[in-house]
Amino acid sequence: MSTKGVADALLKVRQAIGKSSLKKPIAEKVPEIPLSICIMSNQKDANYMPGCIRSLPKYCEVIWCVNEPGEGSDVFTITKQIYNEDRNIKQCEYINQKDNFSFSNIRNKMLETATRDWIFTIDADERIANEYDTDWLTFLNTIPSNVGGLNINIFSFNKQMKHGKGWGQSQAACRLFRNDEDIRYVFRAHEQIKYSITTQRYEIINSALLLNHYGYLGENPQELYNKYTRNTDLMIRDLNEEYKGNVHLKELLRSHLNNTKQLEEMYNGNNTKS
Repeated sequence: MSTKGVADALLKVRQAIGKSSLKKPIAEKVPEIPLSICIMSNQKDANYMPGCIRSLPKYCEVIWCVNEPGEGSDVFTITKQIYNEDRNIKQCEYINQKDNFSFSNIRNKMLETATRDWIFTIDADERIANEYDTDWLTFLNTIPSNVGGLNINIFSFNKQMKHGKGWGQSQAACRLFRNDEDIRYVFRAHEQIKYSITTQRYEIINSALLLNHYGYLGENPQELYNKYTRNTDLMIRDLNEEYKGNVHLKELLRSHLNNTKQLEEMYNGNNTKS
């Protein structure tokens, strides 16, 4: 669905709900939870946003960062009008310069805007899978004081998986962490938060939380391969400049190049069969 189509659909939802219900005052105090969810999106991701917002826990703070200006602004406005009653949605627009592109810069801009005790970073094409099974207030308030971050399980779907074929990936990454001015992302691509967490002498533990990633469903092989090659260029630039010789980045690049090779082989195989 085009961005305009999503905006039109959301507008119909808003009209169906009715302006009076959208503006209805909340009689009781909102049971705020100490969680800021930071969502990074491109203007092309606007169609994912309504589903992403619906998967988030109620009474959290939502920081939505668009790294390019564009027609997605209409979707933001209408999505906020529909869902802002029980989620405090803020827009943090960050225009990333093409000659100095960095995913870390985008995410860190959102961290500066977040006001609550814990931060959960996700992308527009991701969904929190077990939101309804989690008592977030109790969960966050019972995390030990020596823990600074939690690993989240992430599963990426692709369009062929329902047929038992294709490319899927399961991994764990630190996406939930304390709101601390010294905890920030590093690296232009495959950005990492865990190094700054451990530098502050916090531990990172595993969790049962799950994110489902649906972005690959809408991408053709060439688009996905282009993303991998773009990230390769950004990582090599980091190794040659700001993070020269960084052993952690070298290992990330090695793993990334191996995935790129596998992806290329799979696509070449598919093209040969066709």
